[in-house]
Amino acid sequence: MACNRPIDWEALVPRKLAMYYESNDLVRFPPRWRVEPVDATAVVGDSVVFDCQAEGYPQPLIRWKKASGENSASRNFKSIISNYHIQTLENGSLSIKDLTEEDRGHYLCEAANGVGADLSTVVKLSVHGR
Repeated sequence: MACNRPIDWEALVPRKLAMYYESNDLVRFPPRWRVEPVDATAVVGDSVVFDCQAEGYPQPLIRWKKASGENSASRNFKSIISNYHIQTLENGSLSIKDLTEEDRGHYLCEAANGVGADLSTVVKLSVHGR
């Protein structure tokens, strides 16, 4: 999602994190959290949004994955394919509508732009019956 206001990169990212490219004098910055997702608790039938936004140059790509099984320690995450029920929004957030108990578990938000280390955070969604 494009930002209409200029970003003050010098104030935002310490110089040592910037990577300089002499070929075209561009300054590239690794991803940095703008909004890092947090755990959520909801009720069956409700909706939930995990906010996940990162900035950098070039603009980081946000990807969401869900852990298969109950334990995120297994690190067996599968990519989420958007549909009516679950969607990755333009700003990188994840929206889940009409929650079911099958939606509970761990979700991984990844931000990458090919500069420096990727960012990732695992959040837990708890879903309770009505």
